[in-house]
Amino acid sequence: MVNIKKFVSVVLAFILIMLCMPTTYADTTVSTAIYVFSNNDGSYSTSANNSNGLRAFNNSSSQKIAKQNNDIFYFDANPNRKLIKINNSMFLEAEEINVNVKSTAAVNSIISAYSIQGKLREDLLQTNQMALSLDWESIDAQLYVPTRNTSNSNGAIYTGYNGARYKDYVYTATAQSSYYNISQLTGKISAVAAKTLQTFIVRSLGSSSASSQIGVLLTLQDIFGSLFESYPTSTSIQTQVSSCETKTRRYTYIESPVYADSFSCRAISDTGSQYFRYLTITPGQLEHFANADTCYYCGDNYYNLDEMAYSYRFGGGIEVWKETVSSFKLNAFQSFSSVNP
Repeated sequence: MVNIKKFVSVVLAFILIMLCMPTTYADTTVSTAIYVFSNNDGSYSTSANNSNGLRAFNNSSSQKIAKQNNDIFYFDANPNRKLIKINNSMFLEAEEINVNVKSTAAVNSIISAYSIQGKLREDLLQTNQMALSLDWESIDAQLYVPTRNTSNSNGAIYTGYNGARYKDYVYTATAQSSYYNISQLTGKISAVAAKTLQTFIVRSLGSSSASSQIGVLLTLQDIFGSLFESYPTSTSIQTQVSSCETKTRRYTYIESPVYADSFSCRAISDTGSQYFRYLTITPGQLEHFANADTCYYCGDNYYNLDEMAYSYRFGGGIEVWKETVSSFKLNAFQSFSSVNP
C-alpha cells in the first residue's frame, strides 16, 4: 500500500513539473521576406553560392527587398532603390522616373537623358500624343530604367536565357479615358437595362493580332442594381462609358551576338487590368457612377521574355516579338484605346 502511494506521488509530481514547464511548439511560420545577393553587374539573385558550393540564404552578404507591386521591388534599407522583377529568382536594379506624359518637353527630356531608343522611345512619344489628343480624364506614368550606378557603360544587366546578357525596361501607366456616349444604352430602362455587356481585348501576338472576350457577361441592371428599380421602367436614361486601365509593359533588350555591349530590344509583353466605368444620367440630370468587374491580362511570356528575345535576336522575320494589348471593346458599341498601344 505504501509503495502504491509512493508511486502515485511520483506520478503526480512529474505531471505537476510538466505542467509548470514552458510550452514549446514547432515553428511552422513561412517567412515572406526576400533576400537577394548581388551578381556584381546590377542584377540580384535570390540565392548565392558559398565557399562550399552550397546555396546560402539570409547571411551577411544578402540584402532584404520588399514588394512595391507585382513587377517592382525595393531595398528594405533604402526604399528609393528599386528593382525590376525579371522572374522569381532574378531582379535588376532600376531607377524610377515619373513621366509627365502630357508634356512633350518632359518626355523628350527623359528620352535624351537616358538615351532611350527603339520601341520604348516610340511608345513614350505615342503616349504623349494620346494624352494630348484623347483628353484623358487622368493619367499617371512611371518608367523604370536599368540603374546607371554601375561600372558597366550599359548600366545594370543580367545574365539570362542561354547565357546571353540582357537588360529590361518597364513602363507602367494608370489612366482613365474620356467618357463616350453609348447610344445603344440610351433610352427607356425597359429597353436597355437587360442588354448584355461584353468586354473584348484586342492584342498583338508577334506580327498578328486577335480579339477575345475577357471578364464576365453583365447588364446595366447587374451594374446599377437597385437604382433602376427606383424608377419606372418607362424612364428614359442616358449612358456614358469610360475605360479605366493599369498597364505595365516590359521591354527586354539582348546583347548583340556580333557587337559586344550593343543591346537592342527584341521582346515586349504587357500585363495589367481594366474595367469599364459607367455613368448613367437619370431624370433631373442626376449622375450615377458604377464600375464593372475588373478584368486581368498578362502575356504568356511576360516572365520569360529573355527566352523570346534570344529567339528573335537575329530578327526571325519580325523586328520585335510582341504580345501587347492595343484596345478594349465594349461589344460593338465602342472601342477604347489601351493606355499604351
